[in-house]
Amino acid sequence: MKVLLVNPSWGELVSGKARIYNWAFPPLDLLNLSAILKTQGQLTRVLDLRAKPKPGPELKTDFAWADKIILTTSPLDRWQCPNLEIEKVFQLCQLIDNKEKLIMIGVHGTIFPEYILRETEAKVLVRGEPEKTVAKIFSGRPLSEIKGVSYLRDGELVSNPDQDLIDLNQLPIPDYEAVDIADYRYEFLGDRYALLQFSRGCPFDCVFCLKKMYGQGVRRKEPEKFIEEVDYVVNKVGAKSIYFYDLTFTAHKPSVYKICELIKQRGYKFKWCCQTRAELVDPGLLKEMKSAGCELIHFGVESGDQNISNGLEKRINLEQIKAGIMAAKSAGIRTACFFMFGFPGETRAAMKKTIDFALELDPDYASFHIAIPYAGTKFYALIDGSQKYPEMYTQEVSAFELNKIMRRAFLRFYLRPGYIIKKLLMRPRDLLAKFGLFLSFIRK
Repeated sequence: MKVLLVNPSWGELVSGKARIYNWAFPPLDLLNLSAILKTQGQLTRVLDLRAKPKPGPELKTDFAWADKIILTTSPLDRWQCPNLEIEKVFQLCQLIDNKEKLIMIGVHGTIFPEYILRETEAKVLVRGEPEKTVAKIFSGRPLSEIKGVSYLRDGELVSNPDQDLIDLNQLPIPDYEAVDIADYRYEFLGDRYALLQFSRGCPFDCVFCLKKMYGQGVRRKEPEKFIEEVDYVVNKVGAKSIYFYDLTFTAHKPSVYKICELIKQRGYKFKWCCQTRAELVDPGLLKEMKSAGCELIHFGVESGDQNISNGLEKRINLEQIKAGIMAAKSAGIRTACFFMFGFPGETRAAMKKTIDFALELDPDYASFHIAIPYAGTKFYALIDGSQKYPEMYTQEVSAFELNKIMRRAFLRFYLRPGYIIKKLLMRPRDLLAKFGLFLSFIRK
């Protein structure tokens, strides 16, 4: 059977009222599925429209080729922060003549299965992480016997019980040969860019964090299993930069130490980055990560006001954040900090504290966003639930003012003379890349 796995395009680099970045990262969940389906004897193709957009006539030809089409509304790098302009996906589905061959996956349908099924006219929808459920669908079992699927029967929604969470060690190596790694880069890390995932889930429960795709708890691969994937993308695919795409990569420090040891044993020189929390790093761990090639760590700071942070159930204080970021800098690892505006109870004075805190932390990169109350989060439960995909919370501060504050934050951070001079002296090419992203973000 010919199976086409599709990652849609969201258009410009920055889109939506909440200004979401649309980086073309490899669609790791589709690469996992391609590898699984190949073991079942299927012929697969991955069509990544974020990396290589195509006009409608060419897409119709691609869709006609396939016996089955798996279309994601949110690839793995968007499980936590999906795009909200879901109409773009609906428009893409209109190019598929035979909807009986369409299988939908992603967070939008996981939360609102009936809505996505009716709008796309798909045969079946997969809720939650897709790997185990898709494998069951292609095993030939009747839909009524498969956990984790939703479908329409006689016009009525049928949602089977949730699928059991997969043992990550059972996943095959992602099928990176289904894409051209030369199509992918991350401006802050490098070219020939790959995503790999060591763990799923997060031990914390912040009110704004969307974790519906991850299931409960935290699951990890064995370090030896994970390094096999690293071996593959470095030696066979030629990756030069890798994002270890976990919600909190350093949550289990013994595993991180082991991964670093295995990387160094092999003598690899690729650059890698990860995401974690500031209190989950320490000087010893950071030194080991740096020696194994870690170039950049993403930290979710969110707010510079302790009361707002407490309300978000972050379970961290500002001094811990300062200490963690200072330790990363001392280890020679670049830092990227993420901040958000527009939470319930957040005053304009609190937002100013966040901007001031960003300047005090002085990371290599700062990203400022409007907080999105995603359906499926505690944040969403605090607002009027009449909207499926609200882009921001505006009951206390208007959308116009939130955007104005966000722009002001970018301008204050990136247009500091000292910051510009330092980056020109240390990383002139890096500054040019950041300036392009900066312009894309503030121009509207």
